Amino acid sequence: MTFDHMVKAIAAFERTLISGGSPFDAYVFGGEHAALSAQAKQGMALFYSPRVGCALCHSGFNFSGNWRDAQGETGRASFARNGTSAQPLRVPTLRNVALTAPYMHDGRFATLDAVLAHYSGLAERPGGAARIDRRLPRAPLSDAERAALGAFLESLTDRDFVARFADAPAR
Repeated sequence: MTFDHMVKAIAAFERTLISGGSPFDAYVFGGEHAALSAQAKQGMALFYSPRVGCALCHSGFNFSGNWRDAQGETGRASFARNGTSAQPLRVPTLRNVALTAPYMHDGRFATLDAVLAHYSGLAERPGGAARIDRRLPRAPLSDAERAALGAFLESLTDRDFVARFADAPAR
């Protein structure tokens, strides 16, 4: 047993964990228009808008940037600067993000609203967020916009997927 083998084993296991039953999935892939609230739909529009720019980093099926599938890679792995570290970091998935607190690479934020406030605040800094990473928000977010983005992020939670693991017997 080596560290390298452990890392590869964990990575292989994690690739088997595919979550695709969230309200977002029902709306986008299942055509269930009532699966998302009006607020979550507004948040989705903001998420994909050029002004807010979340999808510039958090793209793809898992909202984690470029990916690899049976057809090959869509590009190099996605790294971004998030305003909390001097180094660019791998873009994490947003699938089930409402259940994965604390947030950021160092756990500095306890809530998604605190994360959204952080990104909103980057746009207010001298030189703006573009100085940190050109893909970050260009303008601060209002309280209503942060609430809408929060509702959208909550819609990425696949409660059935999570419950299957919570109810699974320990091995």
